Amino acid sequence: MNPNVTKLYTIISDNTAIVVETNLKHLIDRFQEIEPNALGYASYVLKFKEQKKFVQVIAGKEYHFQQIIP
Repeated sequence: MNPNVTKLYTIISDNTAIVVETNLKHLIDRFQEIEPNALGYASYVLKFKEQKKFVQVIAGKEYHFQQIIP
């Protein structure tokens, strides 16, 4: 594993990783391109501070968010 990678985030939908990033801002920017009805960046910062993984349903689609490397 690359020692420079201190965080790793993923978003999974339909058993497929649709976004993987090492930077939360980049993760959310890419997710908002896929899902325009997604929450804003600040909302996801708060969610990840509360828990390392969570599920969100947007427009009937289920998305699994996870911080893999704490």
